[in-house]
Amino acid sequence: MSETSVDSDQLSDESEASTLATLRELNAETTRAFVESDIAWYADHLSDDFVMAAGNGRRLDKTEFLRRMAEEPGVLCGLAAD
Repeated sequence: MSETSVDSDQLSDESEASTLATLRELNAETTRAFVESDIAWYADHLSDDFVMAAGNGRRLDKTEFLRRMAEEPGVLCGLAAD
């Protein structure tokens, strides 16, 4: 095999490494957005049909999630049951 040839296992490994790097980057961005209450980041990155399921079973759609993030930064994990 020449130096420029790449076998399928190598491509798979490179693809997996790229995917893992992307996931790590998104996780870091999500954590930063949460810590900094970066509502604009969430608005740009969450799909319109986003639904968050809180630990207490309550579900928040994107609009409600963004509203709560703006009003009570860092408190979403502690949502009180209605």
